[in-house]
Order: sequence, then structure tokens, then C-alpha cells
Amino acid sequence: MQGLTKRQTDYYFEIKSFIERHGYSPTYRDLAKALGVTAPSVKKAIDQLMARGVIDKVYGRAGSITLIGGEGS
Repeated sequence: MQGLTKRQTDYYFEIKSFIERHGYSPTYRDLAKALGVTAPSVKKAIDQLMARGVIDKVYGRAGSITLIGGEGS
């Protein structure tokens, strides 16, 4: 994915994979567990992906991450 760091790409594809497997988007806790990071790290990465326009999220609502750009969306 052009313009994203390796770590941002990892997050993007984990979100994509989770949605494909489960039919709904992951929570911060799901992502933290899958990627071996902390919840604050997940929040920072989600904010960065939103700023780049590849995902969207409704704050205050669990499981509301949607893919809006990039490969496979």
C-alpha cells in the first residue's frame, strides 16, 4: 500500500483479514492481541490510518472500523 509505513500496512491488513474472517470489524483489544501491541498503540495507529484516508471509525462505538481506501476495499 503506497504511502503507508510497514506497521500501518500491518494494521490495515489485520483489520481487513479480521473483517473477512468474522464479518465485523475488530475492537482495539482484538487488534492489540493479534498484533502483540498495547491499546494505546492501536489507537495511535487507527488515528494515523484515518488521517491517511484508508479507514473510518465512529468513536465511542466498538467495532466500527470500516475500510474506505487502499487495496481490497
